[in-house]
Amino acid sequence: MADLQFRLDEDPESRGHLLNTFDVLQVAPPPRDRAMPSISRLFEGDGANLIAITFVAGQVLADHRAAHPITVQAICGEVRFMVADRVETLTPGVVVHLPEMVVHRLESVQDSVVLLTMLTGERHQDLSVPGED
Repeated sequence: MADLQFRLDEDPESRGHLLNTFDVLQVAPPPRDRAMPSISRLFEGDGANLIAITFVAGQVLADHRAAHPITVQAICGEVRFMVADRVETLTPGVVVHLPEMVVHRLESVQDSVVLLTMLTGERHQDLSVPGED
């Protein structure tokens, strides 16, 4: 679901990898009028998964844990990110990092789009070069 996918064949160091570019506001899921925000995986790639979360003001993503370290940033709007008794206000330009398995929650103050990056460390492309060992 990349907005732009570009093969880096001209660069011998790229080993045929792809450059993926996203306009998160364009590809984020539409909001819904239910208690839960809309969630959509935008990309699954080497080392990370990108997930867009669209909130309507007042929606809550209740206490949960992520199996991997994460970063969370507001692309637009304002969201409260809570861990235990600590509250961080996410607005565009603010990013938080959290280790895996830490309970956290999000509450939307305004209509918002948040980008969640799950730092999986997984490999999805063969990085080997034929003939090299």
